[in-house]
Amino acid sequence: MKTYGYLIICLFLVSCQNRDRKLSDFVSKVERIGLDRFQYIEYGTRGDLEYYHYCYFGDSSINWSYNPKLREFQFPLKRQDFKSITNDSSKFIQVLREDIRSLSVSMISQSPWIGNIVRFWISSDEIISYVNPDFKFDDSSKNEWIKELKSGYKFKDNWFYIKIKKTAL
Repeated sequence: MKTYGYLIICLFLVSCQNRDRKLSDFVSKVERIGLDRFQYIEYGTRGDLEYYHYCYFGDSSINWSYNPKLREFQFPLKRQDFKSITNDSSKFIQVLREDIRSLSVSMISQSPWIGNIVRFWISSDEIISYVNPDFKFDDSSKNEWIKELKSGYKFKDNWFYIKIKKTAL
């Protein structure tokens, strides 16, 4: 009976080590690409379409989508709207898409304070969050985000892993 107990403990420890290694590998990949690439983007999918929302200069933003079946980007705005971000909008959006796809995330979301809490959804109930070290949790609405972060655990400087608990309806 003791053998089974030791076996269970060993399996648990190996499982935790594998998860921590995967989390560290993910963060290393984000940092290799450059965290700044993801600090102002929100990304998600709906059906076959990929949706992108890029925030810059405070309240300014650009939205576009990508249709993998047609292999084309779709813009509700004119491409010259990208001029404030980059001179080569085609290259910018293509490289950004490739960077996001290389992470194998289902979504990237921002807290209301763009660039300060970046949430990478690695599954429908698992999030890896980056918290800007200069961000101040100085009011009650910001303190709600602390609760989310504390529901998980910090595994590297400014990086948190959160597993969302599913609730019964």
